[in-house]
Amino acid sequence: MKGKMNYRLIHNSMLWVTMVLFIATSSALFNPDHALAADSSIRTTLNDYTILRQDTNQIAYIASIMSDQGLQETMVKTYDRKQNLSKVLYTVKNDNRDSPDLSNVQFSPDGSAVTFLASSMIWHKGKGQPDFVSKIQSFDLNTGKLNTLLTKKEEIHSFAFAPDGRSIFITMGIQSKPAPKQWFNFNSTIFEYNLASKQTMQRTTVKTHGGSMRFLKISRNGKFIYTTMTDPRKVKVEKGSLDVPQQIYRFPLNNVHSDGVQISPTHPEDINNFSWNDDETILYYSTVTKHMESTGDLEFEIFAYYPKTKTKKQMTSLGTDTENPIAIGKQLFFTVDTAGDVIYPNPQLTVMNINTGKTKSIILPGLTTMEQTNQQVKQEIAEEQKRRLNLF
Repeated sequence: MKGKMNYRLIHNSMLWVTMVLFIATSSALFNPDHALAADSSIRTTLNDYTILRQDTNQIAYIASIMSDQGLQETMVKTYDRKQNLSKVLYTVKNDNRDSPDLSNVQFSPDGSAVTFLASSMIWHKGKGQPDFVSKIQSFDLNTGKLNTLLTKKEEIHSFAFAPDGRSIFITMGIQSKPAPKQWFNFNSTIFEYNLASKQTMQRTTVKTHGGSMRFLKISRNGKFIYTTMTDPRKVKVEKGSLDVPQQIYRFPLNNVHSDGVQISPTHPEDINNFSWNDDETILYYSTVTKHMESTGDLEFEIFAYYPKTKTKKQMTSLGTDTENPIAIGKQLFFTVDTAGDVIYPNPQLTVMNINTGKTKSIILPGLTTMEQTNQQVKQEIAEEQKRRLNLF
């Protein structure tokens, strides 16, 4: 069984590997307009998604195309389930190592734009460490114009709109001088950026000891920030945040010096992405429920937590990677990856009726299906076995 420190490192790297590997699978195989369509080794998988709260038929998502030669390109797309129409909004070719990674897709509060985070590591000759450049970009669905809302020469971990759409909240690492025996040198911090005035205001000062505030939400009344982080009181200086699992915390907007209040139940592993229901009385989140010792894989499931009664309920028992919940009305959206292999991640979008527990797959255009992924894996295993036999 892997320890929590190893899991944190592995899972964070998986997020990056997944975003890279995702870029290989779907639109090339199943989009007849794509130039790579004839290559059976191409895979296109789901990297990230969001649902428009005002109309759950509207989905925005990031699809990544991967071939045996590596990452090919990443696309930001929309899909109208009612009209069965999809559209590519933005494409990044992975033609050099400075190509940006796309993540954190979401609709603007009024639904008029699709926004996403474009993160680049810029390498310079003779310099051992890259420079980070993060951009929050917005595609206007009415005009078709791509706008850059914010650029930072830092790594932005996550962002979220204020409910009125007038500002953006971001999480970034702030450099700090390490204490003796301390391996980390930054604290993750939340800032608010006003889109009209272009002014930035720091909203938290709590020390995260090297841990990232990776997931971020703003309350619908605009008074609170919700994020995942480690309990700073439990962190040992020598180890930093790696040995303490992340839980969900609430920060008031009117107190920058708040240490935050944990609002989720304590789990022995990290809590990942989360979502409130419409009136913010039920908190949905995903966390690890099982380590597969034979393969090293992790099983994630979705839970519901009721803060008023301080009770929780496991919503899924799929025995696989079930993550990224979004609750809207009586619907709970999430991703399910039954591939069971980090080398071939293939999340599929699923929706559950919260009242009945019944689930249904949502087929997003251009993505490789699970059956196709399994067939590709079997074919590559057979080819590898044949290659090894030929060596003798």
